[in-house]
Formats: sequence, C-alpha cells, structure tokens
Amino acid sequence: MNKALKVKVFLITDGRANVPLFGKGIKNELVELSKRLNSQGIDLSIFEPKSPNIIPTPSYTPLIAEFANAKVYRV
Repeated sequence: MNKALKVKVFLITDGRANVPLFGKGIKNELVELSKRLNSQGIDLSIFEPKSPNIIPTPSYTPLIAEFANAKVYRV
C-alpha cells in the first residue's frame, strides 16, 4: 500500500442502526468497525441529515465518530 495515499470515506446516515451485520449486537459491531477504520488510517466524515425523529431510537453517530476519530456534519 502506498503510504502517501489517504483514503477518505463519506458516510451519510441518520445514525439509527436496527440490524446487526454479524450477529454480535449493533453497538459492539459499530465499535469494532469504527476502530478498524481508524487503525487503517481511513479519514471518515459523517454527514447526518436533520430529520424528524419519528421513531425514538438512539443515534449511533457519536459512537462511530468517537472510535473512528471522524468528523460529524449535521446538515
């Protein structure tokens, strides 16, 4: 891998996960995936659109941002 290259990822999400990918629980999987992004040096930017909170479920955006060292933009 060329160390001079930087991977940037743009995530557009409302932050509300409802199904785990691997059966380990949503929170655990998001922490694991976020840590992996950070350890790989991937620059993550999260765009969280403002939307009516129709279903009162927690947003996982702060959790992802913390463990992936991501910037969050609420638009």
